Amino acid sequence: MDLFYPSIILVLLYMSLTLYKYISEWKKRLLLENELKIAKKIQESFLPKSIPRMDGLEIEATMFTAREVGGDLYDFRAFDDGTLGVMIGDVSGKGVPASLFMAMVTSEFKFFAMPGAPPEAVLTGLNSKLVKESSSNLFVTVFYLIFDMKSGRSGSQRRAPARNTPQRGGGYGAFDLSKARLWHSGLRILWRRAAV
Repeated sequence: MDLFYPSIILVLLYMSLTLYKYISEWKKRLLLENELKIAKKIQESFLPKSIPRMDGLEIEATMFTAREVGGDLYDFRAFDDGTLGVMIGDVSGKGVPASLFMAMVTSEFKFFAMPGAPPEAVLTGLNSKLVKESSSNLFVTVFYLIFDMKSGRSGSQRRAPARNTPQRGGGYGAFDLSKARLWHSGLRILWRRAAV
């Protein structure tokens, strides 16, 4: 009997400490989940609220991240001359770092995507700014296309700006669709990435 009561006290003490630790971890997890939900709402605020409408062009957009937040991004720039700029991109990595870099890329893109600016100039300026100011090892792959439904022509560029990649004269994987014609049967751009 001399060992029974101390053993019971030790077991109860152990159970109490384990329960306390579990509750503390549960509270931390709830707080983190709440902060990530807030971060998701903030990230979504960087995306367009509505999709611009243009005769002869159908656009739909949605974003599903692998985690609560991520680095996928898109934007639309409707210009007074009847053209429409469409930007689609993906930041390397996942989670909070990618979402913060996504926010920076989206806001900088809006600065460079001005009326009359060709896609190569927009992405060259964006690339220079990101290379100059980013201190992370993240990078973004961006596709920017300007639709001109009146002339039936489009112009596009694709770049992968990165902090540790030096700028080159011809750009990063740049390709030019400025001579491409938009056929009446339609041009379909599908950007889909599986969530891992």
